[in-house]
Amino acid sequence: MIQIFLLITISIFWAMNMGASGLAVSFAPSVGSNIISKNKAILFFTIFVLAGSLLVGSRVARTLSSKIIDIKFISQEVVLIILFSVCAALFLANILKIPQSTSIITVSAFIGAGLYFKSLNLSFIVYLILIWVGVSICAYFITYFIMRKVYPPSQKNLRFYEKFYRHQGKFKKWTLFTDFYSAFGIGTNNVANVVGPLMAVNLIKPVTGFLIFSFLFGL
Repeated sequence: MIQIFLLITISIFWAMNMGASGLAVSFAPSVGSNIISKNKAILFFTIFVLAGSLLVGSRVARTLSSKIIDIKFISQEVVLIILFSVCAALFLANILKIPQSTSIITVSAFIGAGLYFKSLNLSFIVYLILIWVGVSICAYFITYFIMRKVYPPSQKNLRFYEKFYRHQGKFKKWTLFTDFYSAFGIGTNNVANVVGPLMAVNLIKPVTGFLIFSFLFGL
């Protein structure tokens, strides 16, 4: 009973902390440029986090609960250690003011458990690492390419800036759309990071978990 209480308490604390940071990251552009108010940002954030978790989150949750280590080794005690480790690592990263992916931290905690039990799906871990590195490199080159084209202002990109100022209203809508998508992405990954470990020990059903923790993200 105490273990279940601790599991739920840590999960709630973790979800609310990720929700606060996720809201700041997702809607900073829209709120900062006065496109929408803070209260509306919280509402939209909760809606799109919920949508992301319900539509895609189950895949990520299943990955955490069954594809990294053999599910027979996952008990309430193991999940409690994993969640505690994740919260401690994220807290340390925040203290050091270092950006850190909650997904990478969560997978790393599962890897630690898998190594201890000598039941790690190494080929799948290599696959995850390759995807993480590949996506990060893509983000770098896309950003670099766009920056080269539009910055700094010059004769070569003058037409871009003319169109930008002429269609500022459309760009505001685009900013809002990207914020919605960012919140949707948080639902697909971060909410699943909380629900996945609890699913592994049959403490909560996927849909129930996504409904509960998505709203906790928006608090």
